[in-house]
Amino acid sequence: MIRLLFVVLLALIALVRPTLAAWIPDGFPVDSLRASVAQKPQVAPDGQGGAYIAWIDSRSRVEEQIYGTRIAGDGSFASGWTAQGAEICVASGSNPYLFGAAPDGLGGTFFVWEDYRNNSTAQGDIYIQRMKPDGTIASGWPVNGARATNSPYLDQEPTLAADGQGGAFVAWIENSSVIAVAVQHLTGGGSVAPGWPPAGVLVCGATATDPSLMADGNGGVIVAWRDYRRGGLARDSTFDIYAQRLTASGTIATGWAVSGLLLSPNAWTPFVLPDPTGGFYLVSGTPSPDAFGEQRYSVLRFTLDGTPTPGWPDGGVLVCNPSAGDRQNINAISDGFGGLLMDWFDDRSGGYDIYASRVLPNGTLAPGFPVGGLRVSNPNIGVEVLNPSGQITADGLGGAYLIWITSQSIGYPSYVLHLTGNGTVAPGWPQYGLRMASTCVQDNPQIVTDGSRGAVVAWNEADGICSRIGVFAQRYVVDGVVATTVSLVSADAATDHVTLVWYSASAQNLAATVYRRTETTAWQSFGTPTPDGPDRVRFLDRDVTPGTRYAYRLGYSDGGSDRVTAETWVDVPQQFELALAGARPNPSAGRMNVAFSLRDDSPSSLAILDVAGREVMRREVNSLGPGRHVVPLEPETRLAPGLYWLRLTQGGRSLLARAVVIR
Repeated sequence: MIRLLFVVLLALIALVRPTLAAWIPDGFPVDSLRASVAQKPQVAPDGQGGAYIAWIDSRSRVEEQIYGTRIAGDGSFASGWTAQGAEICVASGSNPYLFGAAPDGLGGTFFVWEDYRNNSTAQGDIYIQRMKPDGTIASGWPVNGARATNSPYLDQEPTLAADGQGGAFVAWIENSSVIAVAVQHLTGGGSVAPGWPPAGVLVCGATATDPSLMADGNGGVIVAWRDYRRGGLARDSTFDIYAQRLTASGTIATGWAVSGLLLSPNAWTPFVLPDPTGGFYLVSGTPSPDAFGEQRYSVLRFTLDGTPTPGWPDGGVLVCNPSAGDRQNINAISDGFGGLLMDWFDDRSGGYDIYASRVLPNGTLAPGFPVGGLRVSNPNIGVEVLNPSGQITADGLGGAYLIWITSQSIGYPSYVLHLTGNGTVAPGWPQYGLRMASTCVQDNPQIVTDGSRGAVVAWNEADGICSRIGVFAQRYVVDGVVATTVSLVSADAATDHVTLVWYSASAQNLAATVYRRTETTAWQSFGTPTPDGPDRVRFLDRDVTPGTRYAYRLGYSDGGSDRVTAETWVDVPQQFELALAGARPNPSAGRMNVAFSLRDDSPSSLAILDVAGREVMRREVNSLGPGRHVVPLEPETRLAPGLYWLRLTQGGRSLLARAVVIR
């Protein structure tokens, strides 16, 4: 009887969460050559619902190579990309090890890897390739990648960050007379940036490892590392976190020491990420004062000159208290609202589990996230083993999607979970996450945002139990578990209306009905949506009461079967608060729309500032009145490419948001 009920439940789930034709339940096969072994994928978002995916490929059967492709938001190969994958690096003798991927800020992507084509034993170099959205190599970039290093030493473990102008910064470990950290800057045309030496800039003359870097918003870069100058590389030595800031021309920024600035003594595992005011956060691990070898994780905040941010808690924000057990592999990302999201794996309960936390810009933990972290994985299904990188991405709403690998009696299945910004499991998701596929092994999972409040995951499989080989991908959306034929894009509420937009590949011919209910009433048919472009339908509900919570869902026909989307709850506000959503699109080409909300019709203005704080233009907006607004900002003089700030001011209060302008 129980088994029958379980089967019926699965059938009901299939009815309300259909997959797109290409997004299949066990993952879309990314590489078409099933006879080859494709593994260790790296992923970057394409900004349009899909993702760029590269992998190590042994199809030549002589040496490993790198191939890549782009999967569109509907689960098909994007235009210009073939099922066989584009050649990222097939150079003879390269034997590449793929390390990362990152958007180039212009719709394309970077891939970075270790490469041994110049000397197969003693010298490894760092190479980068830039691919355009149409599947071609960007102009100026050589076939098989641009060489970022030109030293006689072994260069390893690169990490990558876009510079905001089509180029990239890359940091790596250089094994010379000491193990040091070096940085290089490549332009959007694939050449070494002016002022930067061919071999890169050594940011530390002492022994250093674990580099992390970010663009500083002014054309330069900040890189942090684990530094051993106080004790050497012994297991029990003392190490610290240092950082260096380099300008666009490769020189040390004013106020920064030649040997770097000490940011966190007796610490390791550095992550540097931008903060909402132009400075940066540092996430690091430090030893617990009462138990050797156990870590606690903290977040510190600094201004752009490397000094602690005024008003930030002394010693940083403690996100994991020094409880018993070992914890490893923390990863941190921006939450999209000026704060940070992070997760790690932790054996405080005797077996590894996944914990998560969120830190707000005011230096406090977000409600719902306790000191010590929030356990999100299932403690009853086996030992959790977290993938060491790429395991968390923001959902655009303050929450996150997380992935992890489990060790079970048969195989190593991976799970994905959607966590809200207040630490609860998102509606429609199982308490301990969704298994990515029914097969036995999903290895090396990587996750990125889909740009529409969802996520794209890629992984590889190569096991003899379930007989699947290759790289697979899946897309997950905010209002359901797997990307659906019809899925919610946005739900926005004002005091007098609610606007909902759904994605549909057949929006022009979609026969659909909007259903609505409250917390005390049943579902009622409420109207029909109208087409809003080639792949969107829109519905405007003006029959709302301020302060009321409504649920919506869309009923439609798919292949002769009746379907409904997952329900979406919307809170109609009683009054508006001052809010600045930011530029749309971002990056833009110099003319942008800005989304914001006003409390009332008191004096208010919207301005564009350059990175030095100078006002480029201002527009008075109080005449728009209270509510949500989207207005164009078009300066008389076209904005030069780079980073800008948007400032919304009303009633003595100002809000800031970043905006990037591209060519």
